[in-house]
Amino acid sequence: MGQISVNEKILSAGDIAGEPSRNHSVSQGELETILGYKEELQRNRSLFTLLFQSLAIAAIPYGEGSPLISAIYGGGQLSIFLGWIVILILDECVALSLGELASRYPTSGGPSYWAFQVAPKWKVEAAYITGWIWLIGNITITLSVNFGFASLISATVSMYHPDFIMSDWQLLLVFYAICIITMVICTFFNRWLPMVDTICAAWTAFSIVVILIALSVKADAGRHSAAYALGHYDKSFSGWGDFTFFIGLLPAAYTFSAIGMISSMAEECADPALKVPRAISLCVPVGGLAGFFFIIPICVTMPPLADVIGAPGGQALP
Repeated sequence: MGQISVNEKILSAGDIAGEPSRNHSVSQGELETILGYKEELQRNRSLFTLLFQSLAIAAIPYGEGSPLISAIYGGGQLSIFLGWIVILILDECVALSLGELASRYPTSGGPSYWAFQVAPKWKVEAAYITGWIWLIGNITITLSVNFGFASLISATVSMYHPDFIMSDWQLLLVFYAICIITMVICTFFNRWLPMVDTICAAWTAFSIVVILIALSVKADAGRHSAAYALGHYDKSFSGWGDFTFFIGLLPAAYTFSAIGMISSMAEECADPALKVPRAISLCVPVGGLAGFFFIIPICVTMPPLADVIGAPGGQALP
């Protein structure tokens, strides 16, 4: 099937590749018929489960909390608060662009298929390179999340048992165990994954509320003024001088670094041309708003930065 005929069929099926029709939705199997391959996956996800999945991927308390030490080296409160705003603006621009492509080409191939469609020439080569980069990126960020979780477990154990220090090989075994558990869940319990995503999103919201209340009430190190809590900046820890602020952007950037992963769910939901781009574009503002309830209490109650840097296991917020 030639490229022209594919695009003509897509256009005739409701202008999916052009201006979307307001009254047209793609029926189950129609898109696969247009694109020329058989549907294999179950379409068991709604807009809300896709949004919950994207929020679960972001996992704000983990995404911002586990690498929070980078923001401490990156200047402290100013980098955390202002950096969050900067990253939200930049990532929403990326999300809207990805949503546009997901709306026009709603397939599980995601960026690989998009590269093939939009490249003026060398389409196959562009799709091949993009696909491998995307796959390696997905694998890398997944492993980083699992290893970060293992580090959090190690730091939390050290808090309650100061005499216990997890060795490198023990930490590696915990990391392997987490990888195996997640692999088994994703491989054999596909039909339960929408519920898992919903639970994860609810757990994220619950964690934010708990941390908000706990930090606000306890505040062992006291409460800073608004000017200090949102504007304190100390670049003496990083050794990078004026570049220090950009180091502080890493936790926020890490939180929303995988917003494009949701595009691979296009063939597991009905109406992917509408639901996938909406989930992608809503993830940043919804997650960003929730994130303010997480980072502001941290900024207001944070102890001296030097004390945070000395936290067990290098985890500022276990």
